Amino acid sequence: MKIYYLSPSVMPSRSANSVHVARMCEAFSSLGHEVTLFFCRSIKEKERLRETIEDYYGVNLKNVKMESFYRRSNKAINLRIAFMALYKLFRILLDRKEIRVILSRNLYASFVVGVVLKYPLIFETHQLEHGLGKYLQYMLLNRPLITTIVISSAMQKLLTEWVGHLPGQIMVLHDAAPAGIKRLSYNDKMTARSALAGTVDLSHYRAAAGYFGHLYSGRGIEVIQSLASRHPDVAFLIFGGNEDEIREFRAKNKMTNLYFMGYITPSQVFPAMGMMDILLMPYQRSVSIGVPRDDTARWMSPLKMFEYMAVGVPIIASRLPAIEEVLLDSYNCLMAVPDDLSEWSSCLERLLSKNELAERLAEAAHTEYLHTYNWKSRACKILEQVSA
Repeated sequence: MKIYYLSPSVMPSRSANSVHVARMCEAFSSLGHEVTLFFCRSIKEKERLRETIEDYYGVNLKNVKMESFYRRSNKAINLRIAFMALYKLFRILLDRKEIRVILSRNLYASFVVGVVLKYPLIFETHQLEHGLGKYLQYMLLNRPLITTIVISSAMQKLLTEWVGHLPGQIMVLHDAAPAGIKRLSYNDKMTARSALAGTVDLSHYRAAAGYFGHLYSGRGIEVIQSLASRHPDVAFLIFGGNEDEIREFRAKNKMTNLYFMGYITPSQVFPAMGMMDILLMPYQRSVSIGVPRDDTARWMSPLKMFEYMAVGVPIIASRLPAIEEVLLDSYNCLMAVPDDLSEWSSCLERLLSKNELAERLAEAAHTEYLHTYNWKSRACKILEQVSA
């Protein structure tokens, strides 16, 4: 089957949407489908584009054709991608005899394809739009030939309230992690840690606790700082952030067991996660994605939650409704009230002192990832909807 994927993404980049798009393209490709991906590229030269993207995200895009343009500025990037995609797709869209799938996370392209041209469309949205975007989103949700994908049941409920009605065709599909990730053995974990020898010596710590993600407001970095103060025998490693944020946090950090490791690429994430003893997900009740007005705490389905599950390391997560759609306290994780530092400390101590509990939680999370929360499984569910 031919799949045309209209993205909102600059690639390669640090944005979560670009990771999502790259992983979904790999999943469709691995199932034997031909994918044409529309995006903006962040590198001028096209010659090594495929190799660069595959190396950066750690994906295999063998059946993926790339349609892209280069822009130095990210201003109005979604609109520019939409114009490029629609120009290249116009003749294809006029021929309705050939079976194909149009999958779009690009709001403007989705509106033209699904509303103006009335073409069957799978529209995936991860946010509540504002202004003109809210009107376009409303129109898309009113079309019977459009299937809407959201990333959580909480998002479905909020979207219904946002536009004033429940879309006729809607699917809740949480995010995922790449298929085939295995838990690291003790020896592999120690080998992976040896790569950190030049920057962090973990040998004299009781355990290593890791956080992976942005350093925006609401991500819970202050919770990790408090834990580091309360547990000096545990190393806390924070991976992520942009250069300015990393520089600022490092300059202010006075704790010898708290390390701001800097940014690593998506292809480097899983070995780094797998070497940890505990993984932390301390989201607060208000979570920024670095865009004004966008607070995602009510509906988020963070990529790192599924990546944490995939590597099979015990998780401590914030007790928030959207997260509780996937994680269950004392079954596949431990949960704490977002700003209750004593409860976070207690959860950490429970995992450190009870090896059987830590192993049981980690195994349960990894098993759910294998059966449900991987990109290939997600791609299959989308294609089942198309064939129904």
